[in-house]
Amino acid sequence: MLTFQKYLEERLIIVNGGKRYGQIIWMAGGAGSGKGFVQKHFLEGDKFKTRDVDEYKRLFLKLNSLTGKYPELANLNLKNPDDVSTLHAFVKRMGVKDKSFDLLFSSGDKKSETLPNVIFDVTLKGVEDIYEVMPRLIELGYKHEDFHIVWVLTPVKQALANNAKRERSVSPEILQGTHDLVAKTMEVLISHPSEVVGPNGVDGSIFVVNGNPSATKFTKGTITDFEYIKVKSSGKAIDKDAVAKVKELINKRHD
Repeated sequence: MLTFQKYLEERLIIVNGGKRYGQIIWMAGGAGSGKGFVQKHFLEGDKFKTRDVDEYKRLFLKLNSLTGKYPELANLNLKNPDDVSTLHAFVKRMGVKDKSFDLLFSSGDKKSETLPNVIFDVTLKGVEDIYEVMPRLIELGYKHEDFHIVWVLTPVKQALANNAKRERSVSPEILQGTHDLVAKTMEVLISHPSEVVGPNGVDGSIFVVNGNPSATKFTKGTITDFEYIKVKSSGKAIDKDAVAKVKELINKRHD
């Protein structure tokens, strides 16, 4: 971990000094990357609400098992990629994204001390994952310097192993595709920032977490260290030296 020591500032990833209000994080990563683990162990997760569409999928399945309200969800095998696609299409038809957005922000107003901290658990296969909600967030009162990205960059082999253990798995081809797309999106954002990164877009912090299990240190079952690279600080320019380190990880993700 010595090569990363320059970039390790905290044992936890802390955005904007640990503020309890007014912060948005896009949690990016391909299927099986371990975003839930990172959120639980490496972030101040207790300070954030989370919008995770996958959680709504689980809730719909549970509701149907109790009530039989949605017969099209009966007998789905979530180890079968076709059934996973059926569930995904169902949730999309139900308009969960818009409804969950309204629910998350129903209690806030345009005062920064009352706007909730929220994590958007996304893949970030494209900048539309940011564009589709940013205007609404600005309208609510969030500021560009309070928009952050945390990318969990996990080797594809490890993601495949994680995927095989999940209750809801995707095909290896789809998994590979999600990792390639998020890598492409992030490489563009940090290497050639346009209006998406900077004063008129994501002007908060950008972190890249090394999702390789070898990058997390355990002592007697407790996490004592992990690797991440801070590519950008809130309101600051991209750190070019940090970008070079991220590119090293991107190039190794198929090893």
